[in-house]
Amino acid sequence: SLMGAEEFQRRFSSRDKVVAAAVLRALRYGAAEAKLAVLNRTSQLPIKDLKGELILRLRDKDTRVRLKALEMLDGRRDQKTLNALEVVVARDPLPEAQMRAARILVAAGKKAYEKYLLLEDLKSTDASVAVAAMEKLIQIGDPKMAPGVEPLVRNSSPDVRAVAIKALHTF
Repeated sequence: SLMGAEEFQRRFSSRDKVVAAAVLRALRYGAAEAKLAVLNRTSQLPIKDLKGELILRLRDKDTRVRLKALEMLDGRRDQKTLNALEVVVARDPLPEAQMRAARILVAAGKKAYEKYLLLEDLKSTDASVAVAAMEKLIQIGDPKMAPGVEPLVRNSSPDVRAVAIKALHTF
């Protein structure tokens, strides 16, 4: 039978194991809205291994859940979290998720991920920002960055076009 709101609140406040298990089930197997509701209230919830649960949510099929988990992992510097964030950068289909993960990794001192942040600068409407980012990418010399540079060969700025062509020849 269903318990009423007052009973749930009382048991929730006392960190009842049955309620904690139900919250964990919602986080792991619920609809995206249920997962987000749990994630938005983690400070009030009896979740033992929150970091582990957040890392698991990085592979959720719903992009909102993945982005929320990334937001909540921001600032963590432990190896397990950093390893999981590296996987997001390498495999997540959502560029925004890759960028957020790269930002967290760079803030944690992982300089190898700075090149991913430069890709965001390539989208700048300020030609000098795009040119500076491409110059840095040329110095890094990673051919995996070429797809981010390619569209700039058709940019309206002649300076951007010239450096884009130079970058593509360098890669």
